[in-house]
Amino acid sequence: MLQIKNYHDSSHVWLPMVGSQATGLALVKNDFFGADMLRFKNGQKTSLHTHPGDHVLFVVEGSGWLIYDGQEYALEIGVCYFVPGNTPHQVGSGDAGMILLSVGNNHRPVDSEQRLEVLEDV
Repeated sequence: MLQIKNYHDSSHVWLPMVGSQATGLALVKNDFFGADMLRFKNGQKTSLHTHPGDHVLFVVEGSGWLIYDGQEYALEIGVCYFVPGNTPHQVGSGDAGMILLSVGNNHRPVDSEQRLEVLEDV
């Protein structure tokens, strides 16, 4: 079944994301594969966390940073980031905020308590 959702549609509800100061919008889901838009306002971040599924992050608007396995990386428009499952990581926005496309397997809804395991709270 074809699924289409435009994240710019103002009728969509952005939900608080578990383990994060950001909000998320579910785009598509099929069994354990899914995609979300994650919206970070200026200076917002996730907790340091892990989850079993691998995921790809792609910056759509703004910029930010990714702490992956203890090292910090810049998150920029036009760059694709692959984060393997069960690897400690954290994401945060820059001064202008950021919107990320997050696509992954073993996917859980943005507001699900099972989405991630918090290692260090925000």
